[in-house]
Amino acid sequence: MDIRSQILSLLGSVKRPGMDALLAFVESSNYFTVNCNGHHFIGKGGMAEHSIEVYTFMKEHNVAGLPEESLILCAFTHDLGKTAEARNSFGGRHDQRSLSVLRKCGVPLSEAEQTAILNHEPGWAYRAMKAATCPLYALLVAADCHSTGTWKREHADAVAERKARRAARHHRSSGRA
Repeated sequence: MDIRSQILSLLGSVKRPGMDALLAFVESSNYFTVNCNGHHFIGKGGMAEHSIEVYTFMKEHNVAGLPEESLILCAFTHDLGKTAEARNSFGGRHDQRSLSVLRKCGVPLSEAEQTAILNHEPGWAYRAMKAATCPLYALLVAADCHSTGTWKREHADAVAERKARRAARHHRSSGRA
């Protein structure tokens, strides 16, 4: 089964109001042709490939036993806001636009699904706190980071930040201005 058919089939398996409208949006948008903005899925269809990888990771690491529908919705809609149609119709960050598309389509989301989609970008200050209280959020962030390679970049950034703070403390304690 090709990626397009696989994604449409998985989204079609979700039995909630608004899914027909969501499927129509996905099919009529550039969801299957847009790239993934600088990640290793650059090129036509990169976002769809990224979404498949996110879903696969979430499914394989679902130790909390989260509902399959939640995994599908989060994996395949967390980046909907990157489509041209969403950018042209809604303002804000891409995660906010993703929720706007889901709302416009009439797809009801749990609080955990909304939290996961809205805050899935790595590096935000309250990530650790949210992860502790929302396993779906933690799983989506982990899957997104795994797929985009941001684990390595985040680790390198954290190490560089610690080194800079240490150097600044040393600089201040040595009396240099």
